[in-house]
Order: sequence, then structure tokens, then C-alpha cells
Amino acid sequence: MSSGQEATNSARRSLTDKAYEHVRASILRGDLFVGTVIAEAKLADDLGISKTPMRQALQLLRTE
Repeated sequence: MSSGQEATNSARRSLTDKAYEHVRASILRGDLFVGTVIAEAKLADDLGISKTPMRQALQLLRTE
């Protein structure tokens, strides 16, 4: 893997982590309830990220 690809993967991972922490904190605060239908695009837009890292974060949360 080239250093450019590694940087891209690292940035994507960081955005996924940011999204994960945001949604998880929202759940723990009671702002979002387990089972709530979430608009990925809206959450991603609110965080200023693309839908892909948001989708990855939500998948991680589903496995928790």
C-alpha cells in the first residue's frame, strides 16, 4: 500500500471514529434511542463528513 493510500485510509478511519463517537454519545445522553431510524445523510452533513464514514460508524454501533 502506498503512503497516499495509507493517509487516505487513516483520514477515513478518523472520520469514522468522529462519527462513531458523536452518535454513541448521543445515544448515551438519551438524544437518540436504540432502534431509532437515523438519517445517515443528515447526520453526516451535521458533522461535515461524507456518508461513507457515517455508514461505517453506524455499522460499528450496530455490532455493539
